[in-house]
Amino acid sequence: MRHPWYHLPLYALLVVACDPATSGFKRIAEDTDMQLHVIGDGEHIPVAGDSVLLRVRIAALDSPPGSFFSTERWYAVADLRSGVLGAVLDRSHEGDSMSVITPGSRIPWETMSARSELQGSVRLEFSIREIRTKEMIHAARALKRTTDPEGFQRDVITAYLLSNEGNWERWGNSDLHHHIEGDPLDTSRVRHGDVVTIAYVGMRLEDEQVFDDTERNGEPFTFRYGDTDQLIRGLEVAVSLLREGQHGTFVIPSEMAFGARGLADVVTPNEPVVYRVELVRVVRGPAAG
Repeated sequence: MRHPWYHLPLYALLVVACDPATSGFKRIAEDTDMQLHVIGDGEHIPVAGDSVLLRVRIAALDSPPGSFFSTERWYAVADLRSGVLGAVLDRSHEGDSMSVITPGSRIPWETMSARSELQGSVRLEFSIREIRTKEMIHAARALKRTTDPEGFQRDVITAYLLSNEGNWERWGNSDLHHHIEGDPLDTSRVRHGDVVTIAYVGMRLEDEQVFDDTERNGEPFTFRYGDTDQLIRGLEVAVSLLREGQHGTFVIPSEMAFGARGLADVVTPNEPVVYRVELVRVVRGPAAG
């Protein structure tokens, strides 16, 4: 069943407000009015966990529609529930199209990916083009994981980088991304033959479940840099980028981690991982002079 306010008599939806700019609008929240233009045939109200394809146009009241901001893109419903959009979504279904008049301060501009903010009263043209429920999203992800593991992996990495703020840098042309912090005790890079001590925590990228932890294993890990079969390739890169005394977060694609085999009962095949690594100590070997 559609939301009850859709079943009001037509004259009730066309109440003329005191302000001519809101003639035909219905009050849905403080300082916010909405007018329905098109009723879609969907029955599902977007909830947290869903994604929605929105067509949005925003402008000042006396400006052409969409003259300030216009987009059509997918959004996570959970990200849209700040400000006025939560009240709008609670009255929306797939295919619905409406106008909203509200203070610009109630628009979540950052979430909308707007480059700037519009003050004063604004008019928002809002259309839900498509809804993907949580179940639909999970089914599509499972299918892509099987049929396009590389594309799935890139999607997971991109989502992680977007949801975790930081000055992420990409390592060459690979899908390894890193964020390094701390003042180095020694600015020289690690070289083959150096004895290196590192502390790290390894986690699944999707849910940050810890599967490897030097502290849990009892002590940091010490090895001679350059010896084979000591670390996964992604951790070797991490050590090469860190300087003694620094620590960093490294998003590592599966081909530089556990590959198509995964790690039994912990990391699934073709799954990217994230490591937080500290370069504790470097003892220079003969190659360092």
